[in-house]
Amino acid sequence: MGASCSCGRTDPVSGLVCHCMLSPDIISCILAQLPLDHWEVARELHSTWAKAVRCKARESTHARLLGWHPGLSEGTFTWPTCVASQPDGGIVVSEAWSHRVRVFDRTGREKAVIGSAGREPGLMIYPSGVAVDQSGHIFVVDSGNHRVQKLSVHGEAICSVGSAGSGDGQFGNPKTIVLASNNLVVISDAGNHRLTVFDKELRWQRHIGSGTEGASDSQFNTPEGLAVWQGRGRFASPLLFVADSENHRVQVLSLPSGKFVRSIGGKGEGSRPGEFALPGGVAVDASRERLLVSECRGRRVQLLSLRGEPLQLVWLPRSGAASRLPVLRSVCCSVDEDGRAYVCDFANHRVAILRLLEP
Repeated sequence: MGASCSCGRTDPVSGLVCHCMLSPDIISCILAQLPLDHWEVARELHSTWAKAVRCKARESTHARLLGWHPGLSEGTFTWPTCVASQPDGGIVVSEAWSHRVRVFDRTGREKAVIGSAGREPGLMIYPSGVAVDQSGHIFVVDSGNHRVQKLSVHGEAICSVGSAGSGDGQFGNPKTIVLASNNLVVISDAGNHRLTVFDKELRWQRHIGSGTEGASDSQFNTPEGLAVWQGRGRFASPLLFVADSENHRVQVLSLPSGKFVRSIGGKGEGSRPGEFALPGGVAVDASRERLLVSECRGRRVQLLSLRGEPLQLVWLPRSGAASRLPVLRSVCCSVDEDGRAYVCDFANHRVAILRLLEP
C-alpha cells in the first residue's frame, strides 16, 4: 500500500520522497516513519537534526563573512596568531614567524610595527597572543620566551613576567591573554594545562586548573583562546570562556574565583553544530550576548548563545597551498564595538573579517 504525504499525493514507491522534497526538515519526515522499538534512537537523531536545521535556517541572520583584512601591501600577513581590538577601533595583530606585532587603524592602514626576534625587553620569539587595555597598553604573549610583556602605545617595554617552568609565574608555552574585570589578566598556559592569573602590573596572583592534563571540570588539555563576558545587572558575575582545545570543548568559569560553571561541547571531536574540532579561539559579542568559537580543524567559526545553543556556522574558504595542509588553523578571534569579528586564519596568512548582525 502506498504512503501518503502532506502534498496530497500517494505514490506506491516514492510517497515519502514526495513529502521530503517539499519539507524543510527532510530527516524529521523519515524518522517519523520508524517503528516504535527505535523510538529512543529516533528521538535523539531528531533532536540533533532539528538543531542543525535551525542553525542552517538562521545562517544569513547572524553573521556574514565580509572578506579579508588588507595586511601587508601585497595583501598578506605572515602566520598571524592573534588579533585584539583597540579603543579607537583599530586592531593589533601578532605574527608568530615574523616575531612582531603590527598595529592598524580602523581603515586598515598600518600604523606601527613593534618588535623583532630576540630575548631583550621589547623583542619577542613567536608571539602567540595580544590584548589591549583602555589606555592603549599592549600585552604580548611572548611564547618562545615563555613570558608576557606589557608595552606602551608606542611599543616601548614597560614590564614583563615569566620564564620556562611550572612554578608560580612560569610558563610552558603560553598561548593567549585576556584582560578581565577587577584588574585581572588571565593567560592560557597550554604546556602546563592551566590558566595563570596576574594583575595588570603583571604581578602573579594564582593558577586556575590542576597543572596536569585532564578532562574533568576545571581541568584542561592544552587551553588556548580566552574571552570574558562582564555580565549584566548588579548581581551578574563575570564569566571566563576557555577554549579547552584538546578536550574539544569550551569551559565556562566564573570570575574572579575561577569556579567551574558549565561546559560547551566536550563529547569528543565533532562536526555537528555545538560540537568542536580543536577549538582555538573564543570571543564574546557582548552587545548581543553571543559566543564565537573558531576551530583549528574544520575551518569554521561557530556562533552560539552564551549557554552554548548553536546559532550559525560560518565557513572560511580554503586558499592556495594551505588548502593541502592536513591541519588548517583558524585560531584566535576578537570582536570590536562596531560588531566586526576578526579571525586569524593562520595557515593562509590572512585575517578574516565578519560582520555580526542582529539576530
